Amino acid sequence: MQSVAASDEYSATASINLNALSASKFKALLRGMREILSRATG
Repeated sequence: MQSVAASDEYSATASINLNALSASKFKALLRGMREILSRATG
């Protein structure tokens, strides 16, 4: 029972880390696209 709880906790932590990582990647992508657009229009 204890190992099941531990694995659930681990997977929850892993998914939170994954969400944070994908969010930062998405923000970086948006920033990059904005730079490209401003260069193209500027």
